[in-house]
Amino acid sequence: MSTQEVIVVVQLRLDANHREEFLRTLFDIVERSRIAPECLSYELFSRAEDDNTLVLFQMWGTREAFKQNWVYSDLPRINTNSHLLSAPIESWELLELPCEESVAAMPQKTSVNDFSQVSSPSARHD
Repeated sequence: MSTQEVIVVVQLRLDANHREEFLRTLFDIVERSRIAPECLSYELFSRAEDDNTLVLFQMWGTREAFKQNWVYSDLPRINTNSHLLSAPIESWELLELPCEESVAAMPQKTSVNDFSQVSSPSARHD
């Protein structure tokens, strides 16, 4: 990761009664954000054991690109639908990815196997 790149992880806990309604908004946000200038990655995941806990993983080329997209576009759209959430939004910025040795020494609270990628209805091949 270069010093310019920004990685942000956002966790959303949905009200189960409004999951599909909120997902429609999120799918639109993800699709639009993926084509935004300097978007390197924008993925949506759900916890394997809880479909109502979603995680947005964002990687941007610059902090300005992240702010332009998240602060002025995505966050206001999510906040407009915040009544569909069951808990406040949580977010973390990853400042630097740990080296392999550091990762091995860290206690593991959550593994990548605890999440599954969420596909928009148009991307599903049933």
